[in-house]
Amino acid sequence: MAWTLGKKTVTTSTLRTLFVALLLLVPLAACNSGGGEPPAGGDAPPTGGADGAALYADGGCGGCHGEDGASGFAVSIACYPADGLATYVRREGTPHTGGTQPDWTDDDLSALQVFLGGDACASNVPASHGVSQSGVLHRAGFADPETNCTPCHGADLEGFGSVPSCASCHGGGGALTCTGCHGTAQDNGDDVPLGGRRAVAGEFSLASHHVTGEMTDADCQVCHDMSLHMQGSVRLLDADDPSTEHIVVLTGDPLTSATEAVKLEPFCLACHDDDGADGSAPFSNGVMPASIDATAWSSASHHLAERTCMGDGETFGCHGTGHGSTKRKLLGPANGSSSGITGDTTREEEGFCTTCHRDGGEASTDIETEFGRATHHVIGSHEQGTTIELECTNCHDPHVATSANLLADPDDGGAWTGTLQAFCLTCHDGSPPDGVSFPATSTGTGFDKSAFVGTTHASELGDDSCLDCHLPHGSAYRALLQGKYVVADSNERSSGDYDACWDCHASNTILFGDDAFDEYHKKHVIDEDVTCSECHDVHKGYDSTEPGLIDFSFALSSSWWITLPGSQTLSSAFQFDASTGVGSCGITCHGESHVGESYGDD
Repeated sequence: MAWTLGKKTVTTSTLRTLFVALLLLVPLAACNSGGGEPPAGGDAPPTGGADGAALYADGGCGGCHGEDGASGFAVSIACYPADGLATYVRREGTPHTGGTQPDWTDDDLSALQVFLGGDACASNVPASHGVSQSGVLHRAGFADPETNCTPCHGADLEGFGSVPSCASCHGGGGALTCTGCHGTAQDNGDDVPLGGRRAVAGEFSLASHHVTGEMTDADCQVCHDMSLHMQGSVRLLDADDPSTEHIVVLTGDPLTSATEAVKLEPFCLACHDDDGADGSAPFSNGVMPASIDATAWSSASHHLAERTCMGDGETFGCHGTGHGSTKRKLLGPANGSSSGITGDTTREEEGFCTTCHRDGGEASTDIETEFGRATHHVIGSHEQGTTIELECTNCHDPHVATSANLLADPDDGGAWTGTLQAFCLTCHDGSPPDGVSFPATSTGTGFDKSAFVGTTHASELGDDSCLDCHLPHGSAYRALLQGKYVVADSNERSSGDYDACWDCHASNTILFGDDAFDEYHKKHVIDEDVTCSECHDVHKGYDSTEPGLIDFSFALSSSWWITLPGSQTLSSAFQFDASTGVGSCGITCHGESHVGESYGDD
């Protein structure tokens, strides 16, 4: 069976299925609307009898039927006689559409019928209906009883029907759908909320959004309670337990009010936990939400700093809306209207983070300035090429990070529990995690630093060795180094050229002292303008057992003035015996052969 409204066709099964969801989500007992004065045409309650207005208010009828029984979104009951109300409410033990069965006596129903103006009705069929029956308009909206009566009255017309479809409240054609109404702005002129409700249906097609694919009314009702629909507040359900006692009521806008935004945390975490919506995917697309560890979040720095799940994206909250955003991960502001960083018009993840982590920002750390230095990790979407990809969240999890542990595991997320050296090597090991990529080439050992483990630098500097030389975000010097380190051939040495080395190595000892290399450091660096990188790779030696990190690979690959004469190889070109302190060199540098030359304690 199907109903047609304009060009739309809605089947009985579709309407019945949708209304079952409504039936579960709309308990009339949760409604709360005052009955007030009797409506026009109604009489005062019988003297000495029940108070129809009070019964109507106490029963919460106004939440669905309106204060006069006819102005709400549900079926009008303004013209029901007492026996019609009895049939509508009692229905042989089956709760009526609103989900409740008030314990009213016959006298109560008579008083309620008088309050609702039932004496003015010309028939026992509700006057709000759209089909003419004995001169009285009928609810269903079309004149064909075979295709319109059964949704409300049952397949055999045995009564109101134990499982009425959405047509019982929303019309025979199902015209009043969530997406149908909320595809445009909603404002009934009462300034509740101020300016009305914005159009939200289109937000589900933005860059990031809840529910991929076709949006259904059932998807909307995963989050939204409808028991007081159009009564001035947004009511949100707990996905693990959608009973009315867990409803979150928003009386203001969480995008502009921190007080309202903080209410949303339990609502958001109900889905974003280990089991989604009570063990299943909440929406029709079958996708499980990202899991947030509520325990870790409770002690995370962002939580302690009162960052809320939803907010303005600037001062108190991170995600701009529950519907959709122009930026990744529903980040705020959802419309991307706030000023961004140069070249990043939508303020993606990195621009969003530096909204707070900047000079004068809400955060105590100025990360934006660090990333603005000469060399830095490439995270900005406007500067990432096809071979470079890295995001803030590859190193940090905003839902977990604490002041004591800022890092997340780049491989699988969660708090990092290893050493800083191991942390850097999760990416700089030649096999970075999914979603992380580097340029094809770089100086020295490139981006694969896996050979660093066990070298002289690694063992002597310890577990935090990477940060002894490098800054994590950005530096004024090449390769994020803490000091200057010139990489060039025939460099005419100036003061400070190798400051990165002199942080640990005493320049006087290396350049002018009598160390294992005798006076040859002075001869090479000062007299011959040879740079450190011509002979050394700070991350590895060509031979793993070589303690001086000697490796001529970079100089050879850079076509500097260095060759391997005759039968020499990179392994045989330099030899050092740690037990005797004697070494030998067999390369040709700037035209001068060193074959057979030795140095040290000979």
